[in-house]
Amino acid sequence: MSYNIKKHNHLEVKELIGQKVSVYYNLHKDTFSIKYKSKVVHWADGVELVNVCFFVSEKAMMRINLDAKHKKEVHAYVIGEIASMQSYTPKTLDECKQLTRPASFQYKQLIKYNPLDMLPYFRNAETGVKVDRLSSISMKNFYHEKSNRMKPTIYEPKKS
Repeated sequence: MSYNIKKHNHLEVKELIGQKVSVYYNLHKDTFSIKYKSKVVHWADGVELVNVCFFVSEKAMMRINLDAKHKKEVHAYVIGEIASMQSYTPKTLDECKQLTRPASFQYKQLIKYNPLDMLPYFRNAETGVKVDRLSSISMKNFYHEKSNRMKPTIYEPKKS
């Protein structure tokens, strides 16, 4: 998992706090890609957003589902203002395994999206009800033992 950052596109975390961005899970880098003004400017393993809305390109989702190999393309975004970001950039499999989601995970997964479900929207993980907006969410990257790779989780922030 290497992060090739183009200097002219990269923005520091402090520059992004409070900015409206689009976030998607990057399957090639196993982390979240942060887009600002239509360019990927940062990668993060944990992102907290406020004033959140969800976007899915139904046309692109249908292209994925009609392709026999289910060729992947970015077509679903979480859009919001960055409250905080964390990066832990594991470099080896052993480092990834240390990031396994704890069994007593104190947060509930809130949102799910899978283009193969043929539902062109993000939905509540428990009820299946479409979700368009939320006041805040947290997204975190965890090691998933069954697939032997990092996977994203979108959950409700811990209430203080």
